[in-house]
Amino acid sequence: MKRAIIPALFLCALIALFASVSLPSAAKAPVASPPPTEHVLLEGLKQACAWPEPDIRAVGTLINLFLASELDAEAFAYFEGQRVVATGPSRAWFTAAAGLFQVRQASSIPLLRRVAWVREGMAKLDAGVAQDGGLPRYLRGAAFASLPPRFDAIDQAILDLEWVLANADQYPMGIERGALQYLGAAYRQVGRDAEAEAVLGRSGLGTAVAEGTFRATPFSVSAQDGFRFTKAGIQELAEGVWLAAGFDFGAMAFIETEAGLVAIDAGTRAENAAAALAALRQFTSAPITHVILTHAHWDHIGGLDAFGSRLDISELEIIAQQRFAEELAIVQEADISFSWFFGPEPLDLEVQPTRWIDGPTALTIGGRDFELIPVSGGETTDGLLVHLQDAGLMFVGDVFMPYLGAPFVEEGNPRGLIAAIAEVEKRLPARLIHGHQPLTDNFTADSMPALRAAVDELLDETDSAIAAGRGQEAVIAGNLMPEVLQRSPAAVIPYLLMRDQLIRRTYDLATGYWQPDGSGIETVTRDDLARALEALGADEGDYAKAIENLLASGEAVMPYWLVQIARHRFPQDAELVALERQILERLRTKNQNVNPFKLIVYSEALGEELPGWGEAEGLF
Repeated sequence: MKRAIIPALFLCALIALFASVSLPSAAKAPVASPPPTEHVLLEGLKQACAWPEPDIRAVGTLINLFLASELDAEAFAYFEGQRVVATGPSRAWFTAAAGLFQVRQASSIPLLRRVAWVREGMAKLDAGVAQDGGLPRYLRGAAFASLPPRFDAIDQAILDLEWVLANADQYPMGIERGALQYLGAAYRQVGRDAEAEAVLGRSGLGTAVAEGTFRATPFSVSAQDGFRFTKAGIQELAEGVWLAAGFDFGAMAFIETEAGLVAIDAGTRAENAAAALAALRQFTSAPITHVILTHAHWDHIGGLDAFGSRLDISELEIIAQQRFAEELAIVQEADISFSWFFGPEPLDLEVQPTRWIDGPTALTIGGRDFELIPVSGGETTDGLLVHLQDAGLMFVGDVFMPYLGAPFVEEGNPRGLIAAIAEVEKRLPARLIHGHQPLTDNFTADSMPALRAAVDELLDETDSAIAAGRGQEAVIAGNLMPEVLQRSPAAVIPYLLMRDQLIRRTYDLATGYWQPDGSGIETVTRDDLARALEALGADEGDYAKAIENLLASGEAVMPYWLVQIARHRFPQDAELVALERQILERLRTKNQNVNPFKLIVYSEALGEELPGWGEAEGLF
């Protein structure tokens, strides 16, 4: 397989708001003092990208957050400054990013200066491509496809985007999907309508780009099918080892032995697991003899019936960690609607393992050696790592899920996460395979040592804050970026994805629902907040003005809560209804790759599905 030009899924959203790159879009004024809890991730990324030799994943995620917040002027100033001082590959990335955000500000530039301003931005995109033909080429193709005909950029856009698609295996799938949409739009501009329909159909989004709804993400979500992290396909990881992803919420792995197949996890629903197994049959006809469950969550156990009877040991051996039953009880008792996560039908969560693992265990199945390592953290306490040493692989389930426990149930073990990382480091696998594709892309084996040190420092700081009676918001706002990350850029994104959730979960487990800063002691409803605002003189029109001002400054979280309060007080106000939809769309865009769980929740609140890919491919 070729070396990936852009090795991280979190670059998928680089052009999430590129639909507004055309000249009519207005630039937004930078925020003088960003609210600490909403923009702390942005500030952390700005700091990390200013370090020598930043990780391309951090740069891509920063570009995405600037785009999603519509902070074009602030982004242009940042990247223009960084491109002057940067050395190495990052100089090309920063140069192209500066060109992108320069073009996006065109409508705020005086008319007589505007064309020259755009051409300066185009020249920076050209310069970025000349220095590095990967990420900058994609940025240039997408940006040029959005420019008016007067700039004569469409032919170059088509060449760039066709090149990206010809080399799609070197890019994350979100970028591939974005290239398909922009190429479709470019084809339309030059009258190649049949080709436009073909590439838009491959993206799965059809004519959405023409309607102004642009998505550069591999994710999909719907009320009927639930959520998918990627397009459906089978990936060969090593000889006799396959990964089935995109058929269900979670991924499933299959390892061939002389006795048959060992499955690692079983997906959420039997019909989806059966579809994955059918796709696998183009590579092997071996029967499934064993299933190893990495933990007891919904999306890893619900499809077991597709592999054989879950209750008959003569048909199928089911292996799990000794705490599996405790975790399964939490899962079974969770009374939550999962429609937009897993689909509307009830899940079958009756599982009876036939073998329990209570310590590091060497296991030989059909001549192939496995090592099973139970761990107590971090997402659940029943984690089971599966080390396949002959392939250099370790299957880690959701141990590194950034939420540190599903966000809607009481579980997780932050300190156990450090112990789990230590178990990985002892064995030095070449590659970690997680239960979801974004985790595999970002939580890599080489990031583990620095991640462990950074998490340890963060938890020490959090414990000290709890002992001192400081609230969790103050710790989050502190934007702790341990020095070890500067020496290990690969750990920056994994750390930042986990940081806020580690703080919140640690507080949740240590302090209960009465927080040290007084939060949670008294109950305050939306109606209470609405009456308080009215006591300050706010009327119906003031809500809309405040929300619009906040949105214009790049915020989305505060507008979301303010519109909830306003709609509770004025449920029929048409302007507030429209603003609520605008805010939810902004939140979907900001989280469409950074936080998939939030993407699901905001999509359901908006009632807007994100279509899946076109026809599934067999081997990607």
